[in-house]
Amino acid sequence: MHGRLRRVWRLWATALICASIVVIMHNSCSNSPLNPGDYESRNADSIPTESPHSTEPFDTIGGSGGTGIGINGSVHRIELTLGSGLGTHADAALVTESGMTVVGADDSLTWIDPVTGSKAKIVSLGGSPFDIAASSNGTIGVIGEFGVRLFDSTGILRHHATTVAGTAPSSKARIDIAPDGTILVLLQTKTAVLLDMDLSLKTVVTLEESPTDMAVSSDLGLFFVCGFTQATSTLQIPWIHAYSFGGENVWTNYNKVVDGLMADSRCDILCMSTAGVLYMAGEQAGGGSPFDRDPQQPARAVSNGGPAPDSYQRPHNLNGSAHIAYIAQYDGSSGAWLKGTHLLGRLSNNKGNTVLPQALACDRRGAVYLGGKMAFAVANRDKVTINGRAMPGNGTFLAVFDGDFRRLLWITLGTDGDVVGVGAWGSQCAVVTGETGRGVLTDGSDGEGSWLGVFPLDFADSID
Repeated sequence: MHGRLRRVWRLWATALICASIVVIMHNSCSNSPLNPGDYESRNADSIPTESPHSTEPFDTIGGSGGTGIGINGSVHRIELTLGSGLGTHADAALVTESGMTVVGADDSLTWIDPVTGSKAKIVSLGGSPFDIAASSNGTIGVIGEFGVRLFDSTGILRHHATTVAGTAPSSKARIDIAPDGTILVLLQTKTAVLLDMDLSLKTVVTLEESPTDMAVSSDLGLFFVCGFTQATSTLQIPWIHAYSFGGENVWTNYNKVVDGLMADSRCDILCMSTAGVLYMAGEQAGGGSPFDRDPQQPARAVSNGGPAPDSYQRPHNLNGSAHIAYIAQYDGSSGAWLKGTHLLGRLSNNKGNTVLPQALACDRRGAVYLGGKMAFAVANRDKVTINGRAMPGNGTFLAVFDGDFRRLLWITLGTDGDVVGVGAWGSQCAVVTGETGRGVLTDGSDGEGSWLGVFPLDFADSID
């Protein structure tokens, strides 16, 4: 697995999913115009047998034994490779290139074997973790109440700093590591800090309003920060900035009010691929967003949706100002827009409904892995089973797209809480949720603590 493994730290906040949802905005403006949209109450035992949407079959990509992963998420029967409760509430998680899942919870870091689910190593951190990152050489970086700690691939502590540029990290702090070991830290003081492998200071950049995430590329010699600005009392606009390792602003995307496109919009999560492509997952509240336009030439429209978009990737007939997800690819060196798509749920009356992105990863084939939570309902919800059980049409979800944003897999997981990590290796994909809630994918009973699920990917080619 390559690129960014990232969770949004409740940017739109913790949602309570049952018959409705409440979203608490972390916003510089107290009068936020964002609404999450309506939810329909469903559970795993009351899935309707008739779908209000098309269930025509699609061609599958690989697969055998009745498990099909096809275009637009026409998945029928999925058998978990591993489904395991972790017994604790994870704050952050990532999946390494070998499939080893690293979970930060309470005041510890745990390495979990993807085959057996056993805990291969546990180390004490001395405080709560906020974010975790990994480099291609196996270095694990974690930021939290204790500062920054770097571990090697075996879990041995190599470096530790209690502050970054004189500041103790808080809960919104982020960390990323480039292939050459360069470390990027995003602080709550609207500051991005570039560090050497020994945590010595390289560059400090002061950011504008409300940064949310960042990524770093040693191949390009650039780091990237995204977020949003409260442009007016009723409008939020997205932005992405690229900086040289010396701190110079190289390019900027969006960051402008576009006439007629007044949906509040945010860039939430970044993921850098080894091919120099920057991936972004964001949100917009309703239709008509700057994401409909070229990020550097706002007068020019872009063609979102991918080569075969259905109504779940086209933002029309929306349920008011329901939040819907937006995912895009940009050329890392120039910021040029390459491709993009939306993702939204559909109510039984076909109104477009909320999808909240929380975790993003990309691989060397260009596949994109998105985790989050959503309102009713996922596509083909009556056709999908996991370990023989029907899943609810809302709650936590995992979506997988190919490099052209064809939707290959989209499933709800039968769990409450947040998705705190996603990733893939070989022909497997892993997702970590913050809590199991209904416990649909463990022993069927209500449970507490986080959950790790490993799914087979029936792609034609595995990830080397």
